Amino acid sequence: MKTLDKIKRIAIISFFLKIISPGFSYCEKCGLPWSFCNPKTVYYTNSRGTFATCDVCWDNSTLEELQRYYTIVYNHQKRSSIQSGYEMDHTLEHLLECVKEQYYKTHN
Repeated sequence: MKTLDKIKRIAIISFFLKIISPGFSYCEKCGLPWSFCNPKTVYYTNSRGTFATCDVCWDNSTLEELQRYYTIVYNHQKRSSIQSGYEMDHTLEHLLECVKEQYYKTHN
């Protein structure tokens, strides 16, 4: 990991970056807002996906950690969709299976 990437992921730095990035969600692991990192998208259809971690945290996480982060984001999205009247087109179980498949493709 590059030095700048390490510095950005120090808890107090990522907290400050959240403050100066209102309206942006963030990586569930390191806390960096998406305006300061690249999200790792996990596709649950050919054209639709979601992200819970940045690409750096994806590469440095266990499958169990990633499944926990994607569960958090899924539950948040589900609560938001209920409030807006939108029906989600995938289940948590399907998303976690997609996370698992992608994990095994990217981690040796």
